[in-house]
Amino acid sequence: MKYIKFLDVIDDEALSLVGGKAANLGRLIKGDFQVPPGFCITTDAYWHFLKSNELAQKINDALTVNETVLFNTQSSEAKIRAFFDAGEIPLEIIKEVEQAYELLNQQTDAGDCCPVAVRSSATSEDLPNMSFAGQQDTFLHVTGIDSLLSNVVQCWSSLWTARAIDYRNRNAVVHEDQALAVVVQQMIPSRVSGVFFTANPLTGKRTEIVIDATWGLGESLVSGQVDPDHFVVDVSSREIVSMYLGEKGLIIRGKPEGGIEEVEEVEGSSVPTLNDSEIMELVMVGERIQDYFKHPQDVEWALNDQGVFYIVQSRSITSLFPIPQTYHKEHSKEEEKSLQIWFSFASWQGVMTPFTPMGQSILSDIIGNISGYLGFRELTLKQRAFYTAAERFYVNITPLVRDTLGRRIILTIMSSLDPTIHSILNRITREGDPWLNSSLQAIKLLLRPRFLWKLGQMWIETARNLIFVKTAPDKLQRHIESALTNIAKRDQDTPIDLLRQVKEYSAALPELLFRHLLPGTLSGHLPMQLLLGLTSTLPRGMQISLDLTRSLPNNITSEMDFQLWNIALAVKEDQESYKCIRLLTDSELSNRYLDNRLPNKVQRLLMDFFQNYGMRGIAEIDIGRKRWTEDPTHVFHVLKSYLEVKDNQSSPVELYQMGVMKAAEAERELESSFKKGLSGSLKRRLALISSKRLRLLGGLRETPKFAIICFLDKIRSNLMCIGTVLTKKDLLAAVDDIFYLHIDEVEQLIVNEDENSEATNKWKNLIEDRKERYLQENRRKRIPRLLLSDGTAFYDEQLGSGEVSQKLSGNPVSPGIVKGRVCVMHDPKEVQLTPGDILVCPATDPAWTPLFLIAGGLIMEVGGMMTHGSVVAREYGIPAIVGAINATSRLQTGQMIRMDGMSGEIEILSDNDDGR
Repeated sequence: MKYIKFLDVIDDEALSLVGGKAANLGRLIKGDFQVPPGFCITTDAYWHFLKSNELAQKINDALTVNETVLFNTQSSEAKIRAFFDAGEIPLEIIKEVEQAYELLNQQTDAGDCCPVAVRSSATSEDLPNMSFAGQQDTFLHVTGIDSLLSNVVQCWSSLWTARAIDYRNRNAVVHEDQALAVVVQQMIPSRVSGVFFTANPLTGKRTEIVIDATWGLGESLVSGQVDPDHFVVDVSSREIVSMYLGEKGLIIRGKPEGGIEEVEEVEGSSVPTLNDSEIMELVMVGERIQDYFKHPQDVEWALNDQGVFYIVQSRSITSLFPIPQTYHKEHSKEEEKSLQIWFSFASWQGVMTPFTPMGQSILSDIIGNISGYLGFRELTLKQRAFYTAAERFYVNITPLVRDTLGRRIILTIMSSLDPTIHSILNRITREGDPWLNSSLQAIKLLLRPRFLWKLGQMWIETARNLIFVKTAPDKLQRHIESALTNIAKRDQDTPIDLLRQVKEYSAALPELLFRHLLPGTLSGHLPMQLLLGLTSTLPRGMQISLDLTRSLPNNITSEMDFQLWNIALAVKEDQESYKCIRLLTDSELSNRYLDNRLPNKVQRLLMDFFQNYGMRGIAEIDIGRKRWTEDPTHVFHVLKSYLEVKDNQSSPVELYQMGVMKAAEAERELESSFKKGLSGSLKRRLALISSKRLRLLGGLRETPKFAIICFLDKIRSNLMCIGTVLTKKDLLAAVDDIFYLHIDEVEQLIVNEDENSEATNKWKNLIEDRKERYLQENRRKRIPRLLLSDGTAFYDEQLGSGEVSQKLSGNPVSPGIVKGRVCVMHDPKEVQLTPGDILVCPATDPAWTPLFLIAGGLIMEVGGMMTHGSVVAREYGIPAIVGAINATSRLQTGQMIRMDGMSGEIEILSDNDDGR
């Protein structure tokens, strides 16, 4: 038959013909699972129906109209489904469906009216990365050929429900490419039906199976009409760790004449739908299915009166956050059983987006070189601290957490880095897996002579900085320039030479980092910590300490922001430049700058700016992301915001000077705040010494990141040169494609550049697959802050009464009270920030800081006292709150709020006051 495939003959190659649901059912049958018999009406039938009724263009027209009328998907659905209702099924399809239905009747001994379920099986449905669950329609207990054919058309048209259109739009799936097959399966007269998940979909825990069950057909459960029984089973111990009996008062069952009916039965609500042995039987089936598909599954099942379980659907659980796969490849089975714990690198660096493959590769290479530099030579080629999950970095902190001293160290670090992670860690180590609390004494592993020697050098350099305070900043800058110049002096021509130089840059970083960069940061951090300790008993101790961090000198990020601000002032004075910046779009301005076609004055000023800071960019820690010199769109976006500052508003320069005066006042208050006597006198002296060093060296906190970005810029430049050569040789399709390879793969490509076209195409196909994966991960909305190796994902830890509708809270990191208009941003160039707006975002890195100059306040979902955004906010004197859970979704652009950077409280004043 041309348009029919029976489920038991479907193979893995048939996805485009039968869709995801039917393909999975075919695989289950081949895996010897109990699946009701049935057949699939293929996508060829769907396309033939569209062609014979001339629907393709009508569908496109309905969707095009939809795009111009505020994406009214409800209107599009009504139009498209009406087209299907008016269509006629081609005779050849009708004949094949009749023949297949007759064969199914014979197979099931059901006479000529076997009750069947008619289900959608779209080509983009039930896939490993997208489930499309519940997007199309299902029809149950369908009897007779006429009813079957009618429901097939309804099933086809459900490809165009409003929810399906919206789902495809959100996941960037092209509508025109989609087709729908239809699964026709024998109905199981279900005593009990339900779903089970082979991993806990709520927590992500892979060692738990979750079962929901109800009486009768499962439609009442999946449609949300009943409160089902809920069972959670620990797979390893076979223990039912949680049981909840739902109401289950409504039962859906098939009618003899076809169709379904709803029956109210109150008595059944207090009786468990499954006994213990049936639960355990389902658990074993679930384990088999997961092992078979190699991925956690969401499974629909039915239990008949004879006690036989049938599987009617299985698809991947797409909502689970992945566990780092390389961890499982590198460790033994025994090690895998030990619970591991990772924290999100994004919480530290403020980069929530995925890393490109080259970005992952270079950073892993640098971590490996750091390991070797510190004496752990065995980890140079295969570092075991940084792992990737969902194309993002996670840091394995298990050895530290397992050690008594290490646990204290990591909790202290996290209290400043991200209080939310600190709270979660504290709870896990207090109540969690006994293995995490075992006494491994991991700190002893760090007592290697080379490690102690390098650590000693770092602290000696820190002490020098604290003694020779005035010369420390200039000395640090000279060391950075020297490290870059020593490698840059050499002439490199061929791709292999350029690649060798890339590795030299990576190898040179650890020496610079531990001998100079970290001592520079510690030189400012230690006085701050000492001050916080000394002033902790003073009534205004915290306020004084934070005021001393305002408007710090020697801050490379502040210097960058103020240079851009000065360009804005110069543009205002030059009519030609001002008119150009105001009238053209950001992308037009970017193109004109790159073509050297901007007005003379602004072109020259920006060239000077990019000479100093052009190596920076959004998510700059990822070497695969473009720098400002390549794409200055974001800079023009900020420049336009600067031009919106009115003459009667305080300029950033004035605010900076006010910060300097505020710091001077804090220093005077500090001197008079301690009690008289020997103890008070000693504290006063130590506090004043600390405050002076904080003022001179605190700004160096931004220097290590800047230096690392300078190194990455050199590496990126070399890789771009290599990419240009490989593109000219047709080994790459585009220069930027090199960032979708790993560094060792680039070396293979260079060495084997004479490979045949088939091998070259494999590289190109690999790159395209990785690009698609990157785009897919870029759409991921939530990133766990902490991840366990059993799959448990911790996204948030409620720290206060933030669930009150008009109030939410976070962790205060920069004092001040401000009332202003909310501007929610996920990307610093997506919307225009109006001067005085309160910036609300997931996290920030240095590319965001130019916006801080005109922001009225800052609210972030992640971060801590010492993360980048918090430090810069204090320096600029704007109130800031971090760890505000789901702030970007709970607050909306245009709302008026009041935020208190000292208490961490955020109050919504009005739901929608544009306030511009």
